[in-house]
Amino acid sequence: MGSGGSIPSGGGMKQRFGDETEDPDGDSDVAIGRRSLSRLAQRKRKKRRIQLIILLGTIITVSFLIFACVWWPGFRERIYRPFKWIGERVSSLWSSHEKPPRPVDEILFINPINGQEHEGKWINTLSVIKDNQGVVHALLYISYDREEGSTSFFWIPEGIKGKSSEGKDISLAEAIRASGGKLTTLRNLVESMVGEKIHYIVLIDLMDLPEIYERVGAPGMIVEAKTEVYNPFTGEKEKMYEGQNLRDKSSVLSYLLAEGEPGKYKARVDRGSRYLLEMLKKFAEKEETEIKGALEDIAPMISLTPAPGEDSEKARYLGAMVYAWGYQASEGINCLSVPEIEILNGCGIPGAGLRVKERFEAKGFEVSEAGKNAKVIQDGREVNDFSHKKSMIIIHSQDKLIQAYARYLAVIFSIPEVEYAEGEPGKIKVIVGSDLAQP
Repeated sequence: MGSGGSIPSGGGMKQRFGDETEDPDGDSDVAIGRRSLSRLAQRKRKKRRIQLIILLGTIITVSFLIFACVWWPGFRERIYRPFKWIGERVSSLWSSHEKPPRPVDEILFINPINGQEHEGKWINTLSVIKDNQGVVHALLYISYDREEGSTSFFWIPEGIKGKSSEGKDISLAEAIRASGGKLTTLRNLVESMVGEKIHYIVLIDLMDLPEIYERVGAPGMIVEAKTEVYNPFTGEKEKMYEGQNLRDKSSVLSYLLAEGEPGKYKARVDRGSRYLLEMLKKFAEKEETEIKGALEDIAPMISLTPAPGEDSEKARYLGAMVYAWGYQASEGINCLSVPEIEILNGCGIPGAGLRVKERFEAKGFEVSEAGKNAKVIQDGREVNDFSHKKSMIIIHSQDKLIQAYARYLAVIFSIPEVEYAEGEPGKIKVIVGSDLAQP
């Protein structure tokens, strides 16, 4: 069995394995090792090339960003916004979705001249847009309730007339120019109209509006219906179409001011109220440092009366105002307009209502309807009511500003009585009695 077997000798096995280890191109340990070292060296060279490319790309990108931030205004903010958005979304995963409310800056309640605290429940501000000739283009009265933290915005038609200190008829639009650039006449007229003291007047020049708009990062606006407005910044008429997305600052501001448009006041109230809400919401989302920086930029372009000594202090007052006004913006804001005036003949003298309408319009008050007779219910039927010897005003709103406006009308036209009755809040009825009907 030992002599007939076919098992090779030990020397033959050693020789075969020895031959394989000496083969440089085979599967020997040496060959495998050499190939591994070669692949490792290739990977290292490839890694170094990638690192070099990344380094060069980083240097080029950083150099470009530095150049762009230096030479292109606003580029830094555009770069910052997406990273800020990503950061806010990431942080919101483990933080509360509700932003903790900031307290209203107490500086709003302090007179910047004498340092005394303003008295009363409301802090009232008149915001004015005027041109370099002193002519008023828009008026917004803002009343902040310091106890409830709520705000009312009252859009005032600048064409309404009142009495100057000399007893002459003067419109709000002409008040600054007629008083030699002073604000006393305008302040007195508006205070008579709203029945409250004005604590601050914010005065903005019309031609500074586009730059202010850009610096605060104001949003664009969608045109709701085809219209044509006068663009005071270009001096030309501008056509706008339904659904048009206005982004150009000049076009957005022209659309809001509604200069030269029929029904300018109503259009301004409708658009301005919507836009104001969006603006206040946008400001509420901004960081406090971002708002502060924007307000410090625009402070030199805004006149605040009474005036703090420094622009930085003025910016703080403006910031306190904006935050207070927008404190409840997420729940909507209370925007008021002067009610429509309906004139009814309550004395039976033919044409009395139309003649009174002319007197109202001559003093800048828009009348929506005139010529109808006053009515009363008798025996279940509606009949003409010509029993009024004294004229009267009937209001359907319990808002303090609307009631004050009705009393202002009564004073201007010597109407002895103002009453409240249930009805449409956006209307005021003037019942013409015999006293007002005379030519």
